[in-house]
Amino acid sequence: MSPDEEWCAIGEEVPDQWSIVGSFVLPLASIPAAGWSAKLALFGSDGGQDGDGGAMELAQVLQGGLTVWIFSVLSVFVLASSIYILAPLFVRTRDWPRALQVAAYSSAPIWLGGFILAIPEVAYAELLAVFQAFYVLYVGLKRILGVKEDNAAEYVALSIVLLTVATTLLGALGGALGML
Repeated sequence: MSPDEEWCAIGEEVPDQWSIVGSFVLPLASIPAAGWSAKLALFGSDGGQDGDGGAMELAQVLQGGLTVWIFSVLSVFVLASSIYILAPLFVRTRDWPRALQVAAYSSAPIWLGGFILAIPEVAYAELLAVFQAFYVLYVGLKRILGVKEDNAAEYVALSIVLLTVATTLLGALGGALGML
């Protein structure tokens, strides 16, 4: 609820990559996966838009949820990589554990809002969580990596552009391989 205070507390921690991934990223990435699986089970792949509202088979539901979970986890590593790659433009040194820390914790609003995906009519409300995540990322870059106030918004924007390009390419690759 108060990102400034939380980032200050996080900044005092020694980042443990395995702990961040194992106790934070993996469990929280399950929330949108569960929401997506619930949507598939209740409304089908089109969200009930064609009028039949046909639920999907269990294997398809599980595959859909697993795909969302995998890509949610991958997106943290892609965002951390973006932060790490762009670091020389905004800070003195690159720090992978801190980049992963900022990427993981700033993704929390999106994951926590992931249950909304279960209800097709209001799934667009997840955009509010995305904007909150941008703000949390902005504050995290300043507090954890020491990015100057003047540069933080640009760092967020460039990181998100790299994230978008990379995840689009990953999605295209997944589609070409028949995974999506």
